Amino acid sequence: MDAGVEGLGARVDAVCFGSLAQRSAESRDTIHNFLKHTAPDTLRIFDVNLRQNYYSAEILAASCKLADMVKMNKDEFPTVLESLRLSQEGVEISARRMIETFDLKLVCITRGAGGSLLVANNFSHSHPGMACKVVDSVGAGDAFTAGLVHEYLRRKPREAELDEQFLARMNERGNKMGAWVVSQAGAMPSEAGQF
Repeated sequence: MDAGVEGLGARVDAVCFGSLAQRSAESRDTIHNFLKHTAPDTLRIFDVNLRQNYYSAEILAASCKLADMVKMNKDEFPTVLESLRLSQEGVEISARRMIETFDLKLVCITRGAGGSLLVANNFSHSHPGMACKVVDSVGAGDAFTAGLVHEYLRRKPREAELDEQFLARMNERGNKMGAWVVSQAGAMPSEAGQF
């Protein structure tokens, strides 16, 4: 890996990486190497994207081990649990099993128009979603993740536990960002409005 890229890894506050980008060994190795060169307090978000056969249990497990936060949708969650050989005992219990197994800070399950569920070690928060007119859903998940990361990085002190009140703020910001993006045409609307 280029020394400049390694240096960049040491300076970033957050890195979001997905499973789809890891479908080739070369890109997977590059992503994993970059993550290994990030600072200990860098937030590492694994965004699960289960598409066709472009994932494996090994990719999912290795990515969870490198992550602090895992985000997936409600349809992907059971497949991820099965791939990781974790029992399905209810959404929150299973999410906490993932947290314990991979030493995660947060598991996020998006539910489309039904909002999202954030599960931390000792707390959780469910958001019902935002009512809006859907124009284009492309980019909604990434906007949601950006909202979560924005709130997470504003946390003072960063070592503080993710309690229910803080999870509620993260969830609200993520859902607002996602709803705003789906109400606009294109994945990258030109004006951020209130954001």
